[in-house]
Amino acid sequence: VDTIIVPADASLVIKGNGVVDGGSGSSCNMAVYISGGNCVIEDGTFHVGPDKNDSWNSCIEINGGVLEINGGTFSTDRPFKGRYFVLNKKDFSDSVISVTGGTFINYDPANSATESPEQNFVANGYKSVQIEGTNNYKVLAV
Repeated sequence: VDTIIVPADASLVIKGNGVVDGGSGSSCNMAVYISGGNCVIEDGTFHVGPDKNDSWNSCIEINGGVLEINGGTFSTDRPFKGRYFVLNKKDFSDSVISVTGGTFINYDPANSATESPEQNFVANGYKSVQIEGTNNYKVLAV
């Protein structure tokens, strides 16, 4: 089980083709948790499985700070009320998420249903495109 934690006042850039698997089976698994710090993801594979009740987990959760995604593949195995929490901005936090690339499984970062109201995390000058025949999305330059 791997969880990358980015605390307040920390900065992290993730590069490379590695895999971060947040695991499964505990009360709260995630691949990346940002708690006030700044994180840039260039590429890699980020995944999380179900919790101890075989229910949902967030692949990446941010509670304060900045997350910039320029590439990579992101997924979570289980939905919560029909929504896959691939990117999860903690409710009422001052978090910032900006997506300029990447592939998102069962999740559209331009219409993040994990937020209420839904939010668009795709940066200006980019668009989210559904991959034909799937519920997966890829973010590309306009």
